[in-house]
Amino acid sequence: MLRRCEKYGIDCDRQTLNSPDLLHGHVAAGLARHKFGVTVGDILNAIRYHTTGRRNMSVLEKIIYIADCIEPNRQNLPGLDEVRALVYNNRDLDGAVRLTAEMTLKYLAAEGVTAHPDNAGVVDS
Repeated sequence: MLRRCEKYGIDCDRQTLNSPDLLHGHVAAGLARHKFGVTVGDILNAIRYHTTGRRNMSVLEKIIYIADCIEPNRQNLPGLDEVRALVYNNRDLDGAVRLTAEMTLKYLAAEGVTAHPDNAGVVDS
């Protein structure tokens, strides 16, 4: 992943560079741009921020962020059923985004992992 960042000129902050769980979104966006010719900023941002989310996400970014959280193979984390219910039953995308971000922050804190600032930005927006 780090070699691909160098190869494709993908700029990442130090916290992202040190976390493969975050780095893959940035690398995937870089590959989409350089290898597949994707130039639409909204699509590239949806790919790039699908794990952390960020402040002021577009509707597409929110959909991809939530889709990553509720995909069927996701381990059953506390609150995941609530997120799925917000999406499938209530069609409350913003509520699902907020709950997902809150769950992520709680999970990271319990694991002793420093949350990326983009994670907190979701809750603040």
